[in-house]
Amino acid sequence: MLSYVAKTSLKAAAGVTVATGVYVVTYPYLCKQRSEKVVVIGGGTAGLGVAAMLQNEGMHNVTIVEPSQVHYYQPLWTLVGGGLANGKDSEKPMEDVIPKGTEWIKKRVEGFKPEANQVTLDDGSTVNYDYLVVAAGMQIDWDAIPGLQEGLAKKDSGVVSIYDRNTCEKTWNTFNAVKNDSSFNPANPAKYLFSFPATTLKCA
Repeated sequence: MLSYVAKTSLKAAAGVTVATGVYVVTYPYLCKQRSEKVVVIGGGTAGLGVAAMLQNEGMHNVTIVEPSQVHYYQPLWTLVGGGLANGKDSEKPMEDVIPKGTEWIKKRVEGFKPEANQVTLDDGSTVNYDYLVVAAGMQIDWDAIPGLQEGLAKKDSGVVSIYDRNTCEKTWNTFNAVKNDSSFNPANPAKYLFSFPATTLKCA
């Protein structure tokens, strides 16, 4: 079976590598008797997907570290910005999407100790692991563009983004407002400026 996993590596008990890079070849008969502890950092789509896959393949000692009480299916925000979905549909209680059988630690990771196979949590406690999956997602630096946060917060600024639950609906509302404005002229439409970062981004 060939499965997709965000960069991680697991080894069979006999030392045979069964996962490397971003593609994972899983062998259920190798996983059935395995008791190694796998810690997954992040309760987003990637982290939950990896945890569920490991559970399905017989890894029964899987822990997810995620402080949020709400899970957001962020790829849907692109469709929300295009008027094809509702932002509310991207939300689910985290407890409803945590794979059954996994342990959920509702704390934030503050540091890593790879030499000791430990992660440090925001309360100072530590969690041991045999294997670690880091799927914490990306932290958007809104302040990197002066005035961006103020523009997003202002209703009629014309500044929008699909990369946040609080702004993705504003994207479609703004486009609609321009189109429905009495001064709108299809022969000479309003100009839109789309920015596309050169760095890694969530999706496009």
